[in-house]
Amino acid sequence: MEQRLADGRAFLGGGTASIADFSVAHCVWFVKSAPPVAGILDAYPNLLAWHARVLAFGHGRPEALGEDEALTIAAGAKAHAPVSVMPGLGFEAGERVAVSAVDYGRDPVVGPLVGLTRETVTVERRDDRAGQVRVHFPRLASRSRRTRRHDPAVRRPHRGHHRGRFRFRPGGLAHRRARGHEAGDGRRAG
Repeated sequence: MEQRLADGRAFLGGGTASIADFSVAHCVWFVKSAPPVAGILDAYPNLLAWHARVLAFGHGRPEALGEDEALTIAAGAKAHAPVSVMPGLGFEAGERVAVSAVDYGRDPVVGPLVGLTRETVTVERRDDRAGQVRVHFPRLASRSRRTRRHDPAVRRPHRGHHRGRFRFRPGGLAHRRARGHEAGDGRRAG
């Protein structure tokens, strides 16, 4: 890093800070915070100057944002960040997909695929209150699959006060009934 910063650049990627800077800065902070080894970085002035620039960003100032205000901001957005579907990853741009988390909050987000990389998947959807939105998922912690317009395995949450609490689990009671099984014993209904 000392050599990379020796050309006078302010940050690892050039003149603007990026995720690379913030990803590495915490490692330098840990070394500087450990008294037995903190002095080993003194021989690297470019690294120390870079670290001071990154730390100068601080932690920000969180501000409370209510639901209505967040929806107003989303609805007022005029454009989305550019995304694209990389070829060779098993899906095509515009395909209708269902994407859900693999750990918790498994309600799927359904819509046309607008972005796909090795790291992320992006689905476009229409929300009555927020308008046209794009939902971004990390591929590592989500499951993507093609879906039809009225796929019985993709259920929308109930409207009203139960909204967002319904989860359709393959193999669950609703799934078995949809496939003609009796409730409880797993055998097909006559």
